[in-house]
Amino acid sequence: MVMPEYMQIRAYLYNMISKTNDPNMQIPPENELARLFGVSRVTVRGAIKGLVKDKFLVPKRGLGTFVNTAKLSRNSFHMPTIGLINGDGRHVKSYFTPAIAESVRQCGMDAELVFIPDSRSPERIIEIARKEMDAVIWENPQHSKENMKILEAFKAASIPVLSLNMADGESFGENDCIVRNMEQAHGTDLAEYLHSLGHKDLLLLHNSLGSVSGKGSSYDGYCKKMSELCNGESINTAAFNLPDFIAELDKTGADFLKPFSVIYVISSCLPYAVSAINKAGIKIPDDISLLVYGNTNRKVCNGLKADFVDDFSQLQDHISDWLISRVQEKANNELFIRTYKNQMIRGETIKAR
Repeated sequence: MVMPEYMQIRAYLYNMISKTNDPNMQIPPENELARLFGVSRVTVRGAIKGLVKDKFLVPKRGLGTFVNTAKLSRNSFHMPTIGLINGDGRHVKSYFTPAIAESVRQCGMDAELVFIPDSRSPERIIEIARKEMDAVIWENPQHSKENMKILEAFKAASIPVLSLNMADGESFGENDCIVRNMEQAHGTDLAEYLHSLGHKDLLLLHNSLGSVSGKGSSYDGYCKKMSELCNGESINTAAFNLPDFIAELDKTGADFLKPFSVIYVISSCLPYAVSAINKAGIKIPDDISLLVYGNTNRKVCNGLKADFVDDFSQLQDHISDWLISRVQEKANNELFIRTYKNQMIRGETIKAR
């Protein structure tokens, strides 16, 4: 989901307001904000108008727009601020954003979403970062000339950047701070785990409009490793997005799931998947086993503790190590390359065979 331009400006101004103790603070003029974000003054005016309506800002005729002193932060100690960028810098958040933000909070720092105003003008994002950020965590950075310029601009401004969720062997320019996600290795671990419990036939359930089963994916790794473990014996695997899964289950009932013994489902899809499975009269785990990607709540899984893949713990540990090293201890000359793998946590939704 891409955040509208006026909301990006509003978030920028709100963060500025929330961190100041200056009762005379004046926000930048409309033409300066329009230049910084590469938008029209009409767009800027809409963002300011919303904050005035919410009483965060007070316009003073002939002088400009000032912070409402009643809304000033009363904190005596300001914590370091870590900017979070996702992908191309225009998306609101990803599946991992809450976990990243929690890692930042646990290290006694504040996390703020950062939006890249114009990728062709890296000086604009640097202006924003210099005023507000002590470091940046960039998740799934896209490899483009524009992003390379932004990365170099961050380095020139001495703003540490952590490149997050990079594929194995992948790099992001000359950045020496990388946390890699072993996607295909995760598929291998998944196959070994399910095979140890007597399963091989898997239905992957996701909520993506695109493919999640391409070369190098965890699904690809699962298929290869399971085929090896089964000594070439045929295995049934398929990948469905949530709407197609529900439609097919409504249409064909329990017959749809007969080729499979396990459904591997992302946690955000779980409530809807379980509802559809219950509606079809299929029992978990007697008729079909369930493995969840990400922790979940018993209440959305028929009261059962789900078998799940812990996809956050090791990632959060690496983020915390980097924050302590680069932001707290200022150890900027050390190479920081980490790899994280997901952990399988046993529950009550996989029936061993």
